[in-house]
Amino acid sequence: ASALRDLHHDMTRLLGDQIEAHQSAGQLAAWVRTTEMAQLIVAVVHGPLVAAVVDPATDGTAIAAQFAQLLLGARTSPESPTPKAP
Repeated sequence: ASALRDLHHDMTRLLGDQIEAHQSAGQLAAWVRTTEMAQLIVAVVHGPLVAAVVDPATDGTAIAAQFAQLLLGARTSPESPTPKAP
């Protein structure tokens, strides 16, 4: 359990560092909270893994695509401050 906890903390920290870098570069909205968003991403990734174990017919690729669109919706850019639906 300790190794799994360490892995969880490492992944959250690495994601948090990346989120902070993108936010500092103006690529993520100001409302994004670094630590909480990193924790959310790790938690959301756990869901499809559990679903695939419970129901092997789970389409992990489709779930990942939806999650990517959700994350992309949080970014900002000078050309398009409001994300557009794909």
